[in-house]
Amino acid sequence: MNRKGKGKGKGKKKKASMVKRPPWLELPEDIWGNILHRLGLKEILLIAQKVCSMWRRVCMDPSMWRVIDMSNCRDLDCIGSQELCRHVVDRSQGELVDFSMEYFVTNELLAYVVER
Repeated sequence: MNRKGKGKGKGKKKKASMVKRPPWLELPEDIWGNILHRLGLKEILLIAQKVCSMWRRVCMDPSMWRVIDMSNCRDLDCIGSQELCRHVVDRSQGELVDFSMEYFVTNELLAYVVER
């Protein structure tokens, strides 16, 4: 009799259930929002929201976009900056209360921000 395959799955299931989640994954989403908000605008949009589903959910929350600082987006071209501005204003879904931008402001862009 060959007994090699018997009982193999049981040990793996026990080990998998014994693995604990890291304690930082237990933080509430508002704490994650506070942490992620300390990143720059580009880092949030281009990196942080792609890390995991929880970070994506936090980054998509309109409260994450209540305060937007685009004053340090000099390295983007004017059209890219305006497109990015429209994107983050849309993400705020009307909850935007503080907005800072320089270098690429147009009357049309200001009208867009004010309308939303």
